[in-house]
Amino acid sequence: MICITEEQITFIREYNELLEVTVEALRYLGSHRTNSGSEIEERVFYDTLLAFLKIQQMNEALLQLFHDDKEKVDAISTFEVVVYEFEKLSTETASSSENIFEHHIIPTFEAWKNKLQSRFKSLIFH
Repeated sequence: MICITEEQITFIREYNELLEVTVEALRYLGSHRTNSGSEIEERVFYDTLLAFLKIQQMNEALLQLFHDDKEKVDAISTFEVVVYEFEKLSTETASSSENIFEHHIIPTFEAWKNKLQSRFKSLIFH
């Protein structure tokens, strides 16, 4: 069993908050794609890209911390599936992007987030 410091627990809780905010942003984008190109939507989309980058960076830190915990490593590593689904936006038209958010990106992100949170539950709600 790994010994977790208070600083690391704080890091994991901040990570969890980022996941919650990101899912809300994805839901917003999935429900507001009809206003494609609006300033607010573009800002939320840009912020979501930044959140994905931050999640990936935090994932690297978590992989180092929990390298001996196969369940946590597997849960963290499956973020690649979320990125794959998100990349589908680059090949689709704006009119089909709502469908991609609703049927691909959001469910994939939520499933990944839920699996991850179940692995970190004791640390998140410590």
